[in-house]
Amino acid sequence: MVTVLPENAGEIKPENKKTLRYSVRVKGNSGFVFMTNFQDHAERQDQENLQIEIKLPDESITIPANSGFTLKKETSAIFPFNISLDGVHLNYATAQLLTKLEDSEGMHFFFYKINGIAPEFQFDSESLKQIKKEKGRIENKNKHTYFYPEAGVNSTANIIKKNGSIVKITTLTREQALNTWNG
Repeated sequence: MVTVLPENAGEIKPENKKTLRYSVRVKGNSGFVFMTNFQDHAERQDQENLQIEIKLPDESITIPANSGFTLKKETSAIFPFNISLDGVHLNYATAQLLTKLEDSEGMHFFFYKINGIAPEFQFDSESLKQIKKEKGRIENKNKHTYFYPEAGVNSTANIIKKNGSIVKITTLTREQALNTWNG
């Protein structure tokens, strides 16, 4: 993956409390946005009403598409964009990818909620048939399917692919993510 820094990256000084510190790692049209609101020996402030626009060769992606988010002080976040979840196209998520497991029903992806940021998943509607969930809400608009989960161990959603197979997504709280292990 190639690292892309903002044009003003070299001008950001440690005492600058207002400028968002971020970078993008990209390969082709997919990648991750890395953000941090932490600085050694300097008091930071919440970064409010943020939206990230990623300009790719074939498209631009705005994360999140419909409203801003707040990156709280002392917080870091990594948002994926344009990735395949076992054939389901995830345009972006405002939750951090933790791991994936394969079970008897297929692939199961685990994300976690960043403190202060509502998790939002935007999918390409053409890549899925339906989302079944117990908690959270789903919205369809402009060829996109939005899933707004309620974070927690019981937040698993089953994404039914066009061929009928299932991809699972669970969005954990940060505390739950910190206490996970893969065995």
